[in-house]
Amino acid sequence: MKFLILFLYHHTMFSLLALLIAALPFRFGIFEKATAIAVDNVGNVFVVDKAKHSFTKFSPSGDSLATVGSMGWGNLQFDAPVDIWVRNGLDIIVADYNNHRIERFNRKENYIATLFTRDDESSIARFGYPASAALNSRGELFVADRENKRLIKFSNFEKAEQSIGGFDAGKGKLRFPLQLEIDSTDRIFVLEKNRIVVFDSFGNYLSVFGQDILTNATGFTVFEDDVLVAQKSEIILFSLDGNHLETIPFSQLVSDDDSADVIDVAAWKNKLYLLTSETVYVITNE
Repeated sequence: MKFLILFLYHHTMFSLLALLIAALPFRFGIFEKATAIAVDNVGNVFVVDKAKHSFTKFSPSGDSLATVGSMGWGNLQFDAPVDIWVRNGLDIIVADYNNHRIERFNRKENYIATLFTRDDESSIARFGYPASAALNSRGELFVADRENKRLIKFSNFEKAEQSIGGFDAGKGKLRFPLQLEIDSTDRIFVLEKNRIVVFDSFGNYLSVFGQDILTNATGFTVFEDDVLVAQKSEIILFSLDGNHLETIPFSQLVSDDDSADVIDVAAWKNKLYLLTSETVYVITNE
C-alpha cells in the first residue's frame, strides 16, 4: 500500500482520501511462460508467452481480444519471443529471439514487416538473439542485439544507422542487454541484470545507475518521471536521473501469490501491471 500511495501521488491528481483507500489487486490471463508485458496509449495490454510462441492482446479490463503466433518461421509465427513494444498505439514490435528477427504488426495485429540481418555483410547491421526493440518519436527502431552485446539503430525499419554500446563504447559498453525503453525525450534506457545504462537520442552515453541496488533484474518500464524495475520478488522504483526511490516486496502488493516471481512490469494512468510467468496482476485504486 505504501508503494501505491507513493506511485499514484506522484503521477495523478487523486485526492488524498482516494489514495488512502486500500487497493485490491485483480488478475487476468493464463500463460505457460510469460516474459514481457506492455501497454499501448489507450490501455490495451500485450503479453508475450515464450513457451506458446505468441503474444496476446487484452482490453484495459483484462478481456482477451486476440492472440497471434505459433511455433515457426512464418510471418505470424515466432520461436521463443521475449519482448514486445506497443507504446505509440500504432505499431506492435516483437523481439523474435530464436528466429533472430524483429517482427512488426499494425495496431490490428496485421503483419507488416520483418527485420532480419544476421546474414548481412555489414557488421553494423547484423544482430542475433534480439532481446528487445523500441521506436523513438522519429520512428527510428532500436534493437537490443544480445549476440553482440549492443544496440543497433535502424531507420525506416531496414537501414542500419549506428551501433550503440558496443565493445568500443567506454563507460557505455553493454554487457548483457535485457530490455530497452525510450522516454518522452528519446533518451534510451537499457536494462541489464545489475544496472541501467542511459544514452541520449543520438546514442551518446549519459549515465549508469542501479548498480548498488539491482542484482537480478528481469524487466522494467519507463513511466512518466520514473523507472520501475521487476526483480524476482520485488519492484524497485527509480527517478529518471537514477535516484533510488523505493523497493517494495511483491508479497506486499499481491498477498495471495507471494511465492511467485515478478518477471516484468508496466504502468498506465493509475494502474500498475505486474507480470509473473503465469498471470498478470493489476493494482489500481479504481
